[in-house]
Amino acid sequence: MPGKNLRSKKIKNLLIIISVVLLLGSLGVYTTIILPVNKNLPTLDTLIIPDNAVASSVRDHLGAPIGYFYQIHRLPTESVPEQVEQALIATEDKRFLEHHGIDYWGLVRVFWGIVTFNSSAGGGSTITQQLVKNIYGRNLNESFAMPRAKYREWRLALKIENQFSKRELLLLYLNTVPFGDEVYGLETASHHYFGLPASKLETHQAATLIGMLKGNSLYHPRRNPEAAINRRNVVLSLMNHAGYLTADETKYWQNKPLGVVSIPADDYIVFGYAMRKIRNEVESLLAGTDYNIDRDGLQIITSIDKKISQEYFTHAIHQLHNWQSKRSFSNRLSPAQQTSFEQRLQKSPNYVNLTDKQFREKILEIRERHPHNHLGQMISITGSPVDSMVYIHNLLKLGATAIDPNTGAVRMYFGGHHARLHPYDHVQSKRQVASTIKPLVALHALQEGHLGCDYFENTIPEAAIDEGWAPKNADRSDSGFYSLQGALIHSANLPFVNLAYELDLSALHHTMTQCGWSQELTEDPSLVLGSAENSVWEMAGIYAGFANLIGTPTPFFVEEIKTAKGETIFKRKSTEPQVSGIDAIHREQVNQILTDVATRGTARGGNFSRGWAVKTGTSNGGNDTWTIAFTPEIVFVNWIGNSDRHAHNPGLHSGTLAVPLAAKFSRLYTSERLFEPMDSVACQDFTMDPPKEKKGLFDFLKKKNDKPKNKKSFWNRLFGKD
Repeated sequence: MPGKNLRSKKIKNLLIIISVVLLLGSLGVYTTIILPVNKNLPTLDTLIIPDNAVASSVRDHLGAPIGYFYQIHRLPTESVPEQVEQALIATEDKRFLEHHGIDYWGLVRVFWGIVTFNSSAGGGSTITQQLVKNIYGRNLNESFAMPRAKYREWRLALKIENQFSKRELLLLYLNTVPFGDEVYGLETASHHYFGLPASKLETHQAATLIGMLKGNSLYHPRRNPEAAINRRNVVLSLMNHAGYLTADETKYWQNKPLGVVSIPADDYIVFGYAMRKIRNEVESLLAGTDYNIDRDGLQIITSIDKKISQEYFTHAIHQLHNWQSKRSFSNRLSPAQQTSFEQRLQKSPNYVNLTDKQFREKILEIRERHPHNHLGQMISITGSPVDSMVYIHNLLKLGATAIDPNTGAVRMYFGGHHARLHPYDHVQSKRQVASTIKPLVALHALQEGHLGCDYFENTIPEAAIDEGWAPKNADRSDSGFYSLQGALIHSANLPFVNLAYELDLSALHHTMTQCGWSQELTEDPSLVLGSAENSVWEMAGIYAGFANLIGTPTPFFVEEIKTAKGETIFKRKSTEPQVSGIDAIHREQVNQILTDVATRGTARGGNFSRGWAVKTGTSNGGNDTWTIAFTPEIVFVNWIGNSDRHAHNPGLHSGTLAVPLAAKFSRLYTSERLFEPMDSVACQDFTMDPPKEKKGLFDFLKKKNDKPKNKKSFWNRLFGKD
């Protein structure tokens, strides 16, 4: 029997070897995986679910959402809708309600799939294990990373199951999972894709979101709608197999369209510039506290009016694109424009690393490719980097804001077309103010003793000719006489130039400073035609002083800040505008004149609502076009032009776009208090005949020092008529 003994001995040796291998393997698993994980595993007493970072919501003054601040875009949901729970369990973990964190039958299924090379056997991770992974993550840089991660997830899953109910686990899970587009959590995803709170989701919508968990990009309902529908229908079939839906219900929901709403990124396009200002203001208000705007789920109530902002922005961008599409981009660039463009081009990513010699060679190459227009022709916005830059170089930009003149509340704020694509904020940029400065000049003239019916020559004064200055009217007229009111209504330049040579410009500076002007001013008569620069932002504050008859208010965006639990941590207190020292009656006189600008002046074609005061302005070449419109309750300012100050827009003036867009705002905004237009005209705007008493400097000084013996009516004070 020696052969039999030999076989027994071999078997015995093999068993010994296997036992040793298993022992050593077990010891290796224990020392390399189990022991290191157990050392750092939280105990049952210390096990807690870390607070997930929650986005802070930003809302308009009526509570409508306009955006979020976040590190991770997550909004918490307080309960799990039944249809979401059923879809999740049927798809991800059908024995979730039965196991205690580890699905042993599921592990057997996975093992058998590996042995039989069956890739459709599915995974073995339970919802609880996925929750652990979402919360604690995986350290894939350590040794034996995946085995340690799986063991850690098993152990923690068992512990968590002992500490939380099944419903709480589902809630925690759905508040942590990603749904693509940097969106985390069921509530955020529900708003992002369907414009609904999670509690209002229908079964097919719930199935769409749960279906995305297998692959956010692959089953993205906007980018891959067909794949998303197929995956949704798989989820609905699984719900049927699990007994949650009947066959008829399954078929009904499978025939539903996706129903995904338009991309909510539109909110960022509309409110992106305002969101920057709001963030800065909130961070300033919360300075010195422990609140984190990106993590603490704050509720930020702002002064913005979402409805009006969206309607105005949509209309404005459409009008800008419509006007721009009718223009030819074959205009030649002036030498100044050429230099400006090449400077911008050299800073672009495609050219920034080139030496000066290499860059000059590139410029010559580009000029050869564009021989007729010197970079001025837009070939295609999808063409070369240069073509794209030419397009952007010629693109009209928009800056617009609206504020409450009595409180400073900002109701609307647009710094441009798109805060990401065009981050430069044109509400804050300083541009030539053109004729929008004239109400300040007229206000100063009234303060100095001039009257609305004082006449000024509509010719170039000799002093200007002597200085080599040749200002012109927009209509090229250069004869006759304009009254002060007429010159302001029709924005005639030459009468204001004549007025400039009568005024003390340093005194004018003082008046403008009192009105809120903080930018540099010159001692040049061209100041009265708007050669100075200022921003849409500051001009809104200056004109707010006209609207409230007092002075410039302090603008603000944030009205109230609450914690995630609804506790108020900041509430805006009402403040009064800063008293300017300007006589209210003179502001009121200017306002009365400006109400006629919309009916018979430079804004007469805009179709403004009745009772709005308006002032327009256009710089040389149409690079800066302005319209400012206001009532006692709101001040609206818009600017349209090019970022490049050397660009020119033939045919573009305030009446082309700025006036119609301001008029659109006047029709969108319902103002209960309006200015009363002048019922009668006390004097002519323009006359070819010399006035009976031609004004001179000595008459002006005499009039300034004369004191009325009797109190005059408003119209007498305005027009100087008995």
